[in-house]
Amino acid sequence: MSNQKLVMSLYIDVIMHIQVILSFSFLLLIIVTFVTLLLLRNKYIFQFAQRCNKMKVTIREKKLLDGTRSLYLDIYHKGQRRYDFLNLYLTKNKVQNKETILIAEKIRTQTEMELQNDVYGFVAASKRKMNFITYLESISSEKGKHSAFHCSTILVKEFTGNIISFQQVDEKWLEDFKKFLLKKVSQNTAASYFQRIKQALKKAKMEKIITRDPGEFVSNIKNIVTERTFLELKELEKLARTDCKSGEIKRAFLFSCFCGLRYSDILKLTWNEIKGKQLQLIQQKTKNFIYVPLHQTALDLLKKDANIFPLDSNLVFNLPTRWWTNRILKEWAKEAGIKKNISFHVARHTFATLSLTYGNDIYVTSSLLDHKNVKTTQTYVRLVDEKKKKAVDSIPKILIS
Repeated sequence: MSNQKLVMSLYIDVIMHIQVILSFSFLLLIIVTFVTLLLLRNKYIFQFAQRCNKMKVTIREKKLLDGTRSLYLDIYHKGQRRYDFLNLYLTKNKVQNKETILIAEKIRTQTEMELQNDVYGFVAASKRKMNFITYLESISSEKGKHSAFHCSTILVKEFTGNIISFQQVDEKWLEDFKKFLLKKVSQNTAASYFQRIKQALKKAKMEKIITRDPGEFVSNIKNIVTERTFLELKELEKLARTDCKSGEIKRAFLFSCFCGLRYSDILKLTWNEIKGKQLQLIQQKTKNFIYVPLHQTALDLLKKDANIFPLDSNLVFNLPTRWWTNRILKEWAKEAGIKKNISFHVARHTFATLSLTYGNDIYVTSSLLDHKNVKTTQTYVRLVDEKKKKAVDSIPKILIS
C-alpha cells in the first residue's frame, strides 16, 4: 500500500513538472513569436523605406515616325516614376550620335546627383545658383509696389546689380549691405528694409531653396527713438487753405489726420468700407478688423463733388507711390509756411495728439489707433504734456509788487 502511494506521489510530481515545463515553453513560444513578428515588421518597414528612397536614372530611347530616336530619362525616385525628354535625338550619323549620348549621360549624372542631394538633405546646385533678386521680386509682386519689400528690392539691385545667387548671399554680404543701407536711408528705414531681406532668406530656407540661413548669424539694425512730428490744429488749418500740387494727396492726408489710418490703409480704402459715419475695415499691416467713427471734417473730405471722381476699382483715393506722396507733402508744407518735416505718417501722429488734446482718454485713443499695447499710445501722451507745458510757458509774465 505504501508502495502504491509512493508511485502515485511520484506520478503527480512528474505531471506537475511537465505542466510547469509546458507553461514555460508556451510562454517562451509567445515571446519568440512576438519578437519574430516585430523583427519582420521592422524589416518590411526598412524594405519599404528603401523602396521609397530607391533612386534610378536611366537613359532610354523612343523611336519616332521619321526613324530618329528621341532620348529621355526614366527617373524612379521615392516610389514614383517620371519621364524627362531631353530634346536630344539619335540619327544615322554615328559620329554625331556619340556626342549626343555623351551630352545625355552628362544630364543623367547631374540629375542623379541632384536627386541624391534631395534624399540626404542637401540643396541642389541649381537651386543655390538661383537669382536672389528674382526671388525678392516675386515676394515684392505679392506685397505690392508700395511695400517695404519693393523698396528693399530696389536697393538690393542698386547695391549688387540685377544678378546675385543665393550662394553669394552670405554673412559678409549682409554686413556690407547693412552699411550700404545706413548710408542711403535713415537708420529706422534701413532697419525696416534689412528686416525684409532677412525675412526673404528665412522664407527661402523654409522652401528648401537654401539649407542654411546666413541672416540667423547677422544682427538687425537697431531702431532709434525719434521725436514724433505732429501738426497742431492751426497748422492743419494753414494746410487746408494752401493749394497742393496734388489735390488727391491733400485730400488723403487731411482725411488721415482726422481718422488715423496709415498710408497702406488709405491706399487700399474702398467706398464699401465706409459705413455711414464710420470706417469698417481690415488693416493692411496688422490684419485686425477695426471700426473708426468719422469726424465731420473727414466726412466732408469724402463728399463726391466736381473734383472727386469715383475710381473704376472702387478705391476712395488714387495716390502715387509713398516716396512721391511724401515729396509732394513736403513741398505743400513749405508752401504753407510749416517748417516741420512732413511725411504721410505724420497724419497718424496728428490724429493721436488731437484725440488726446481734445479730451479722449488714453485707452480710447489706443483703441482708435489699434495699438497692441497702450504703452505705444503713452508716447503721444508725453507729446501732449509737452505741448501743454509750452502753452503754459507762453503765457506772459506779470510784475508783482
